[in-house]
Amino acid sequence: MAAALPLKRPVKVGELVRRRLRELKRTPRELADAVQVSEIYIADLVAGRRRPPAPGRMDVYAPMTKFLKLHRNDLPTCAKAERTARPRASAGRILRSGGNSLPSVSTRPGLVFLARRLGARTA
Repeated sequence: MAAALPLKRPVKVGELVRRRLRELKRTPRELADAVQVSEIYIADLVAGRRRPPAPGRMDVYAPMTKFLKLHRNDLPTCAKAERTARPRASAGRILRSGGNSLPSVSTRPGLVFLARRLGARTA
């Protein structure tokens, strides 16, 4: 099968990888072996539980592109669009509230515990 033509519009990296694996009748395990990453990493990427690597990570994208027989810019272009549309989640947003000198913290249980240990006021 010849390499695919460049994409007309970016799609999610996971969708593109899943579609090409199906078209080539290959498995995520085979892709993980080719890219030298864990199968769990590929599964998370395909399922959308993991953000795609930065567009400049050619150590990941070059072997993926070769294995999936994609145009060389498809994966980085999709990754850039996806990373721009879905910004990185912060580990806990600390916001200043009113005139209080103590920051408030999001209500995620682990962060609330940590915030209390550090003396911050929880929201």
